[in-house]
Amino acid sequence: MPLDTEVSDLLKAGLIAGTTNSGLLVQTIDKNLVQGLGVVNTTLIQTHGGTADDAATMAALRTAIHIPQKPSGES
Repeated sequence: MPLDTEVSDLLKAGLIAGTTNSGLLVQTIDKNLVQGLGVVNTTLIQTHGGTADDAATMAALRTAIHIPQKPSGES
């Protein structure tokens, strides 16, 4: 038994609306994921860079502390 024309049109309209809303939701999720991962990436890079700089500075300071000084007058 075929569907009534009005019921068929309502089902089609509902399907189109649902598909459109799903597409918009996927776009929103995609945008949020890209932005969120960008923040995480930036935070990790900044943290790593800061740690690397601090370690290099500390290594240089430790090395400088342990270098014997020449007494004045010696060349």
